[in-house]
Amino acid sequence: MQIYTLNASIDLYLFTHVSAIFVTALKHGVCKNMVCKNMAKITGSVLEYSDERITALMLEYERYIVSCAYIRMSEVFEYIVNQPCRRFWVSEIRAAVVIADMLKGDKLTKMHSAKREMFQEIYNRVIRLRSKNPGMSLYQLVSIVIQQPAPKFYLSPSSAKIMFYKARKKWYKKKKRKLHH
Repeated sequence: MQIYTLNASIDLYLFTHVSAIFVTALKHGVCKNMVCKNMAKITGSVLEYSDERITALMLEYERYIVSCAYIRMSEVFEYIVNQPCRRFWVSEIRAAVVIADMLKGDKLTKMHSAKREMFQEIYNRVIRLRSKNPGMSLYQLVSIVIQQPAPKFYLSPSSAKIMFYKARKKWYKKKKRKLHH
């Protein structure tokens, strides 16, 4: 088994790059809920791709509902969260920070199991990509990986259900507007 560690130049690059992006985002009022101290995700922080993720979730919901003769809502969200996605629903900054922690040995034991599974998949892909591209920075590797198709949403069915019910009214209004134009 090979152990991967970050060297000082990668640590410095990641810190500098993440800091620059974070400061820019703060100036533009994008990340009011982020914790500056350690760049940790906090409850209530907003994913910059949340509208895209909701759209993907709603499209999967509609595909599933059309295919059912009988709808069991308990099964709907279990099915949806296990469908492939066009990307990993995490920001480059968050993914880079978590993968850097994993490279240093963090097992992510305090993280929800679905998110831990997602970051493990990202980590495995980053390691494979780095072996083919040893000169790329961690941030570049992570940026490439999270834009690749993901095997699933990496949400719990209950989280998907909450997201669905919160977005449903807005989603259907948007669809109705498209039909009328």
